[in-house]
Amino acid sequence: MPRTTIFSLRRFGLLALSAAFALALAACGGDGGHSSDHSTPPSNPPDNPPITQAPIAAEALKVDTSYGTQGQVDFPPAARITVAKMQPDGKLLLAGHLSNGPSAYYGAPGQAAVWRLNADGSPDSSFGVDGVALLQLRQRDTVRNLALAPDQHIVLMIEASTTCTFTGFYCEPHGPLDWALARLDPQGALDTRFGEAGLIAGLTDLPEPMVVQPDGRIIVHRYGSRSLVRYTAEGVLDASFHQGQPLPTYCEAQFLNQLPDGRIIASSLRAAAIDPTASDGRCVQIWTPEGLSAGQSDWVLSSGKPRYFNFVTAEVNRRGGFSLSYSELDIRSPQDVDCFFSVEQYTAAGQLEERFGQQGRARLRAANAPSSCTLAHTLHSDDGSVMLIGAFYPEDGNTLWARLTPTGQPDTTFSPTGLYVAPGELPWRVLHAPTGHWLVIDNWMETRTGPGPTDRMRITRYRGESH
Repeated sequence: MPRTTIFSLRRFGLLALSAAFALALAACGGDGGHSSDHSTPPSNPPDNPPITQAPIAAEALKVDTSYGTQGQVDFPPAARITVAKMQPDGKLLLAGHLSNGPSAYYGAPGQAAVWRLNADGSPDSSFGVDGVALLQLRQRDTVRNLALAPDQHIVLMIEASTTCTFTGFYCEPHGPLDWALARLDPQGALDTRFGEAGLIAGLTDLPEPMVVQPDGRIIVHRYGSRSLVRYTAEGVLDASFHQGQPLPTYCEAQFLNQLPDGRIIASSLRAAAIDPTASDGRCVQIWTPEGLSAGQSDWVLSSGKPRYFNFVTAEVNRRGGFSLSYSELDIRSPQDVDCFFSVEQYTAAGQLEERFGQQGRARLRAANAPSSCTLAHTLHSDDGSVMLIGAFYPEDGNTLWARLTPTGQPDTTFSPTGLYVAPGELPWRVLHAPTGHWLVIDNWMETRTGPGPTDRMRITRYRGESH
């Protein structure tokens, strides 16, 4: 039986909250921890970062057997991961749901869960109890987003609901959804100084994207009303932000990022406009710290695109600006179609980086008719190069790995065309570790006989750009 520590609280006289920690993960390994942070760019990125030797694709995609157990860490069938982020010290934070039953099937009751692994894949025994922290708000709770504060506190966006019934296409809740912010201290304990006993409850309008500012204040985008709200580091609504009122956004804010200079970027596939030529494509809105408090954005990009444009990621890059990544079809005729992986790089002020690609834009043809393609993940290296991970269809069972040089050209040292096809399904998530390794997180089916669930979450570490 795992050890369990429980803190019981009352919330608004209606809902009991417990923060419980229990052993839910087993992995092998030794010590962990590295000093640099690959989830957040350096505060003063170099103008001309050093160029490192690019890895050969086949070598980069070899499993690093020193990680976990023969290169892998497996989670119990009851666990489902919804968000994963690297800490500055190289430890890995993962969050999601841990079912109370044998598996995390749709609708199963369970708790919001946060795991922390050392750099070698072993559970971090200094976090929670044996590396996992559990929070219970209602019958079925799931962490939907996670942000790391400058003081290493962990801010969680939690979706709390009753159990639901899986219809085959959708899990219909038996009651309304609740949303809450919670904050854990660096050791995984609920920070009761935050909000009301560690929580800000009663959030509305599908709040999910969020960032934590250097002073600990939290900005949340509410998708339902297309607006931003800000909370103080103590967990109360910030009256100094737009006079305490929600700040409308032009973009739907699928992504919310913070640049090293403090600017906030909201970006998405669509704008909050009625005109379809302006609402389908890519939308980016930037606020300076001063403009954010005053409710005035500094820069807006809204580019109408046909519906074969697929906006994938908006990320802070290593130059202190931001990058937009997407896949798109170039349709000349039904029989003459190219599918591209595309990356745009911008300065913090919203200007295209002329040193990258062609005037700030790089395109890499991933497939042509009758195939199509999808881009799923991007990794930004310290030298400015970009890894692109996706797939092309109707070819199933393969993943497409591509690398662009710091100047936005296909990296022919990675493969002759810059593209490499590897066996295996497109992974759910790919992360860049401080050591240069690539962490692939995915669902896998356990091959065995007998009753019970056979699918579980797995992390595999590849050599990547490590030396």
